[in-house]
Amino acid sequence: MLCIRPSLIRVKNGRVDQQKPDRETVNAVPGRKGRSDRSCRADPGVEARGAGGKTKIDDAIAMSIIQHPNNLYGQYDTVGSNICISRTHSKEQNPPVDRDIPTSYFGLFGLAVAKTYLQVNPSARLLVLDSGKSLGGTWCAERLYDDLYTNNLVGMVEFGDFPMDFETFGVPPNAHVPGLVMHKYFTAYAQHFGVYERIKFRSTVTSAELLDGGEWLIKYDIEHGIDGDGAEKQELIAKRMVLATGATSAPNIPNIKGNDEFGGHAFHFKDLSLHRKDLSEANNVVVLGGSKSATDAVYYNASKGIHVDWVIRESGRGPAWLVSSYVSPLKLQFEKLSTTRFMTFLSPCIYVDAYPTIRRLLHDTRIGRALLRGFFGMIDHGSIKESKYNDHPETKKLIPHGSTVWIGTTVGIFNHPTDLFSLFHKDLVHVHIADVTSLSKSSVHLSNKTILSADALIYATGWSHAPSIPILPASLGPKLAVGPAPPTDPTIAAADAEIMRRFPELADQPPRGASVDHEHAMEPAYRAYRNAVPPAFLPSRNLAYCGLAAIGLRGFWIAEIQALWIAAFFAGKLSVELPGEEEAARQALLESRFFRYRACNGLGAKSADMVFEIVPFIDTLCRDLGIETKRKGGWREIFESYGVRDYTGVVEEWMKKEKLGEVGEL
Repeated sequence: MLCIRPSLIRVKNGRVDQQKPDRETVNAVPGRKGRSDRSCRADPGVEARGAGGKTKIDDAIAMSIIQHPNNLYGQYDTVGSNICISRTHSKEQNPPVDRDIPTSYFGLFGLAVAKTYLQVNPSARLLVLDSGKSLGGTWCAERLYDDLYTNNLVGMVEFGDFPMDFETFGVPPNAHVPGLVMHKYFTAYAQHFGVYERIKFRSTVTSAELLDGGEWLIKYDIEHGIDGDGAEKQELIAKRMVLATGATSAPNIPNIKGNDEFGGHAFHFKDLSLHRKDLSEANNVVVLGGSKSATDAVYYNASKGIHVDWVIRESGRGPAWLVSSYVSPLKLQFEKLSTTRFMTFLSPCIYVDAYPTIRRLLHDTRIGRALLRGFFGMIDHGSIKESKYNDHPETKKLIPHGSTVWIGTTVGIFNHPTDLFSLFHKDLVHVHIADVTSLSKSSVHLSNKTILSADALIYATGWSHAPSIPILPASLGPKLAVGPAPPTDPTIAAADAEIMRRFPELADQPPRGASVDHEHAMEPAYRAYRNAVPPAFLPSRNLAYCGLAAIGLRGFWIAEIQALWIAAFFAGKLSVELPGEEEAARQALLESRFFRYRACNGLGAKSADMVFEIVPFIDTLCRDLGIETKRKGGWREIFESYGVRDYTGVVEEWMKKEKLGEVGEL
């Protein structure tokens, strides 16, 4: 939760557990050889203004990195949170903001927004509230475990102004980055740019309420004690709020008959690191899910000699695609392909770029579409052959059900220290394509009548995609651009008609193209303008989202540019005139429906599931910011991959354009 110049109110009625929270020791690098130590640090202290326990600070952003699933429309759901905490209260007059707080789940998008806003507004007094115990979101210390690596190779998981150099972090070229290194990198980045000391950890936001004056009343609990057995309630008032909960905050756990009867250890993949001892004592582990996280859970156990039954729903979309870091006879780096302009031409795209003629030839003609079908068919066949799916009866069951054309970001990389498929040859993994019908005391029952013995059940079943903060009043729900709309909404039919007119190839959906149940097929996904602002909040400029889009392997690049876009939006300094609410809503809905069809076997039903759309989307944000989109020149512009290093110094570039000087003040 990040707040810049908020009015802070601390409420503590009665007795509160006074045990100080344990401080997490983080082995971060405070300074780095060869890099300027200039950072956007500012005094986060708070000046008291007013009485009755209220502390005023002039301006605010509130950003939440909340890990517990809540009901967006106002009813706090304690599933996944610790509800056994002592909450007695007492009053405190004009308390200062704590500056020295333990750490927690502060992730990629939140870190990008905090750093960028501070860089542009160096005098902003910024407070970050985060519910975890250490920095990093997915890569926080408490979620790390042995053999956890990035899908990306080193050089692809870094910010443009803070390279992950070998001298500092020790990751050699062409290697996947260990989870511990990612945690240290995020911590070093936060310290270098003055964000770290502004973070309040173990702070769970319970609600955000829009007040009559356009400010946000944000309520949160700070946990105390090793087990969070004590908490103090606090409130703050913020002029602006950014929700940057990310895509891996709130676990999605299916409601299966017999959940309460199961006597083994049952938990979501997110909590795997907390159950290492339990798993080490297991004889058989059942992993439920077909995603890359399921693959990682299978590897974690089987590589330690524990037998795994891997269950993938027959009624679902099947197993995720798994590919090598380098593909094709040319050994091209897989993660760079999607951000090479030439490759982006091969996919229909809702975002406008500077190459309409090429796109028309490929997508608006029968010959062009036939060539594309043949091309992607070759990719499918080549990927299956290179990955050696057919070398064992069990790995054969993992052959994806649909083409790579429709999967969006639901693809994983073979990034484990040893060969994943070798564990199948050792008879340590068996795959079951069936639905789970029920659980009993020590068994998992499948739809094909198979009964699996289970000492532990790991849910690798994805994440809840709704922002995990209750936003009040409840009447705001329809304006937040994240909830369902009535299936009879005529704007949905109009958007679908336009999508099919502009992108006729999307009408030919694959057999398993329904990425949600049929009865939910008409519900729109996120509908934020530029995947950042609910259209109803464009005039007030007091709410933004960061991290709504599913961006797979290139998250750092989008995080950097979207963070700058949000800072410029709040300041009213975008270089284009924003549309009215109705037109912005139309555009956002159009994008939402596009991705529903484009990534129908991925996450398109819920969010902008971007792969080949990333470069045109970045171009769109850059045009809004008034900065250059073609940054390579010549043939390199078409055939060389784009990434964060092409945008190194982009914040300074924008500040110079806006005549803000070396350090700005909006």
